[in-house]
Amino acid sequence: MLAVTNLASEVRVSACVGVAPQTACDIFYVYPVGAAGGVQLLKAGGDEQYVPAGQGFAPVRVRVSDNNVPPNSVAGMAVRFHIAVFRDQGSSSPQQAGEVVTGHRSQPVAISSADVTVYSDGWGQASYTPEIAVARGAVRIDIQASIAGGQTVSFTLHTLGGTTPNGSRKRQPLRDAPNNN
Repeated sequence: MLAVTNLASEVRVSACVGVAPQTACDIFYVYPVGAAGGVQLLKAGGDEQYVPAGQGFAPVRVRVSDNNVPPNSVAGMAVRFHIAVFRDQGSSSPQQAGEVVTGHRSQPVAISSADVTVYSDGWGQASYTPEIAVARGAVRIDIQASIAGGQTVSFTLHTLGGTTPNGSRKRQPLRDAPNNN
């Protein structure tokens, strides 16, 4: 681990391992990055997933970078993922009377919530893969990823319990009746 304080500009580092005369060396650069100079959190993938109950989600991914042009990835930054799971409420069919459309959409019911902290890797990437028990049925998962300084990005994921993303019922395959001969 390399710890450098008060880094004001790029530093060239030469690291060597081994015992003379058999040593191996490599050169790398350390760049100053700090929240004061500006760090940004960007979605890198995994938003708006719809999967059948029992199937796994792809990870939700974020990227942490500084505000330089071009931006540099920020490694080792703590990213907090707040996960809230809600029972899918669906909606009743709307009723229309002239120009007035009425209907009832009940409030979401929270099933569980959790907080997970992941540190960004060398490319500034941090990810989280939610795992939901099949017994939960159709659920909506809201995930908020945040970093120090208050920047937040949001993701919404859904498991389908008999409905498609547009709200229609899934067709179940027909099964042959058992043959009792």
